[in-house]
Amino acid sequence: MEACEPPFSARAVAALRRETDAGTATVKTMCRIFGISESGWYASHKGRKCTSASPSSASPSSASPSSASPSSASPSACSMAPTGSPLMTAGASSRRPTVSAEALLAAITVVVAANPAWGVRKVWAVLRRAPHDMRVSHRRVYAMMRAAGLCLASIGEREEIPRLGTVATTSPNRRWATDLTTVWTKEDGLVAVVPVVDCGCRSVLGVAVTKSQDTAAVLAPLREALATEFGDVAGVPDGLELRTDHGPQYTGADCEAFCAEWDLDHTLAPIGRPTGNAVAERVIRTMKEECIWLRDWRSATELNAALVDWRRGYNDHRPHQSLLWRTPSEARRGPSRELKRAA
Repeated sequence: MEACEPPFSARAVAALRRETDAGTATVKTMCRIFGISESGWYASHKGRKCTSASPSSASPSSASPSSASPSSASPSACSMAPTGSPLMTAGASSRRPTVSAEALLAAITVVVAANPAWGVRKVWAVLRRAPHDMRVSHRRVYAMMRAAGLCLASIGEREEIPRLGTVATTSPNRRWATDLTTVWTKEDGLVAVVPVVDCGCRSVLGVAVTKSQDTAAVLAPLREALATEFGDVAGVPDGLELRTDHGPQYTGADCEAFCAEWDLDHTLAPIGRPTGNAVAERVIRTMKEECIWLRDWRSATELNAALVDWRRGYNDHRPHQSLLWRTPSEARRGPSRELKRAA
């Protein structure tokens, strides 16, 4: 056999036995430790299998009891691994153990109880993250939730509407969006809820509850978000776009003066097409399903406090399929080139 000394060749590493005290080391682990490519390992391993299956190598006369011994056929990966490598524990212990049905159902119940508006995909994504860290498939989570009656009710088929473009961007701080919705409270009557969202990383940059629906009150959370993120107009990235609908708060002179003050490119969604402000609309729907619609509200102050907590959980703990199952906070911290839509 080819000598297995640094630098290691794919042929030499493929000849090593992968059994360790902790179990069988994965091919990925072997390649990472010995510094070879997985494609090279598989090509060399396939070549060794073809050679061992040839008539000359399979001849009984050419074989001996000692050569058939696994220990003498090839050295172990542990004996050849670089000093200090994690190969001794890189076998079965490096993978998350398969979770039992009882433990999985218990974890699902906890997640659904805390987030009753979440569907199967969101629950599955959270189970695979800390603190659960469960090695479980989407299909298994679906089967378990369906059997336990924890799946959301089907909304039926929707009419397919052709898309004329996209509102989401591939990186943060390219386009922000805002909108408002109204909520009834016992003490303060009808109040407005105004979120501000980044269309790239989906982060909710601000959310406010206001008793007034005039332009100054509606733009206040946007002003606060800009000041928090950039300090002043000098820190605002060139070409930062603000997307709104045609509400009176956004089409008047006060809003245009605000955009000029902060050097924002103000664009309006097409009339009659809510999808033109789709990111803000989707955040409002999520906010309603996960917070606003869950109870009756006594006052604007009570609702605002609840939405502050919801925003923190949304940004830091709620994974998004469009962000490759990262949270908005993770996507906002990461390089913009990583913000690619899941296949």
